[in-house]
Amino acid sequence: MAEKLVGQNYTTPDLVAKVTGKAKYAEDYRVEGMLFCKLLLSPYPHARVKAIDASQALAMPGVKGILTADDLPAPADVVTDLGQRLAANTKGEKALANEPVYQGEPVLALVAVDELTASNALEKIEIDWEQLPFAVDPLVSLRPGGPNARLEGNVWGKPQPAVPGQAVAPPAIETLKWTDAEFADYDQGKLPMGKTPDEWSYGKVDEGFKNAALVLDETFVTPNTSHQTLEPRTAMAYWQNGKLYIHCSTQSVVQTVGSISRWLQMDPKDVVVISAYTGGGFGSNATGTITSIIPALLSKKLNAPVMMRIDRETEHYIGGARPAMH
Repeated sequence: MAEKLVGQNYTTPDLVAKVTGKAKYAEDYRVEGMLFCKLLLSPYPHARVKAIDASQALAMPGVKGILTADDLPAPADVVTDLGQRLAANTKGEKALANEPVYQGEPVLALVAVDELTASNALEKIEIDWEQLPFAVDPLVSLRPGGPNARLEGNVWGKPQPAVPGQAVAPPAIETLKWTDAEFADYDQGKLPMGKTPDEWSYGKVDEGFKNAALVLDETFVTPNTSHQTLEPRTAMAYWQNGKLYIHCSTQSVVQTVGSISRWLQMDPKDVVVISAYTGGGFGSNATGTITSIIPALLSKKLNAPVMMRIDRETEHYIGGARPAMH
């Protein structure tokens, strides 16, 4: 097939619909009685929610309800493509969090008759925050006494050995610190090498350096990035005859059915995912995104269709796909 298309001028099946605006994406759908939800995001890079007072928001005309992390199902086990079962990771990504670990992580969702009402109501919610230690620079975290990104530590440990007949446990969070001596050259602009959990090399490394015409020793940093797909992580959901119908941005409808059924602890046959067109993904939407369960849970709670439109600013926060590297 590729040989017939290379160098040829051809029309893709979705071209006309996309250029004429007939293609419908998740946020283009409307259902009678549809409500709209907005997310309250953490203003802190690491904090704990001690208490939430939503009484003023819930008293506003048009506000229908809220969803918090306490309303979410517990994390479920994962089954890989090879049939291997991985135990639920309680430290993995969540749709909503009581202990957000990055600025912009969703903490609460509020649903109202329209987005303006929902946005205004979010400003009425009062949260008692406990700010926690955080780190955005791995070298700062590796210093003796430096802050950790998580309360449990600053590195993922090695995966636990598999036990026959049991799910593979996720790696534990551990603490790794380097010594002051290992940071001695840092003030002179040299990257401390420290002691890493794993070391490996291929070939005759020392001999290669010795015989090299040029040895370049520099530090480079790449930032964490979002794929910034044209279609954000919007989702609209409703329930009918015990089945969940959800319109969302995804690169694989089949895999998203599996993800959503696992996140909501449902039978996959009761989940219907609709994604006629995808506004980009680049890997970040391969199996759908966990925030899509928010309108599904709100829809079930309120017995009404719920639309969650993600704006570009929020997509910058929750749409991360590639971590930073130092």
